[in-house]
Amino acid sequence: MITLRDLATDIAEASVTFESSNRLTAAISSVAGADGLIVASPIYKASYSGLFKEFWDLVPRDAITNMPMILAATGGSNRHALVPDVVMRGLFAFFRAVPTATSLMATKEDFDTPELENRERRAASELGALILSGVRHQPVDEQIDHVNW
Repeated sequence: MITLRDLATDIAEASVTFESSNRLTAAISSVAGADGLIVASPIYKASYSGLFKEFWDLVPRDAITNMPMILAATGGSNRHALVPDVVMRGLFAFFRAVPTATSLMATKEDFDTPELENRERRAASELGALILSGVRHQPVDEQIDHVNW
């Protein structure tokens, strides 16, 4: 697990110097080498946090092509329920990642509820299926060749 709070100084410095610390380089390499990801951010003013965005600004665009992932967020109210699907999904479309159909958004009232646990299980099942499909390691050109126009 990568906790961005622990890398906040490294991320800020890399954003202005364009030089990555060993810790930050290792974190980005870990992300790029994963079979799948669960990405999560607290919601701030109807979007992901600045630190979350700053980290992804440092990840090379091709590093997570075809990466299966679950999009997750926490917020103070259900008014932010669409952030994973509207805001986060757009960010990861830029990277050509493959988010699960089910995203997760929770307020503190949602924790330990059967509804959230069901969504978590469904998202995890979708992530597992994407990982097992081999989509991550299939070259983009091969995927395009298989499309029947």
